[in-house]
Amino acid sequence: MNSQLTSDLRECTEANKKLISKEKAFDKKIIDLSKENEDLKIKVLQNNYAVSVHLDSVQKLKVELAEAKAEAELNKAKLENYQNSAYVIDYFAALQNSRDSSGIGFHAVPPPSSFVSRPQLEPDLEVDPISLKKSGFDHESDVVDNDAPIIEDITDLEYPDDILRMIGHQKNNY
Repeated sequence: MNSQLTSDLRECTEANKKLISKEKAFDKKIIDLSKENEDLKIKVLQNNYAVSVHLDSVQKLKVELAEAKAEAELNKAKLENYQNSAYVIDYFAALQNSRDSSGIGFHAVPPPSSFVSRPQLEPDLEVDPISLKKSGFDHESDVVDNDAPIIEDITDLEYPDDILRMIGHQKNNY
């Protein structure tokens, strides 16, 4: 039995030596894997940072794109207004050039009253303001000139419907 125990002890000792050598190899692998794990954690953090920077730049680009689209829409509306205005101006210019010198819908209009020549009063003539007030002519606005030319309104028949719509005129349906 002694010999049996001795042989068992030798086997256990050899197995223990193998386990100790394997344990050292496993400890070394654990240390290596821990280092690799730390390196991978650092790489993941760097990648997360790079992704967040990229997402921030994408968000800024989306905002810039939205601003550019809004500006483009505004410019498009301005261009359409300009084109419509240019069409109306060209139409009226052609219409005026094709007519006589009286103009579009207007007839001889006198210059403003400040430029109308007034007869000179005799130097020795005196005007009594009290008598003017009694007669009811104390303001220039009270005087009506019945000989002044009449300015005609735009008629529905004078211009095409599209031009009338562009200038905001509503056609009367009688």
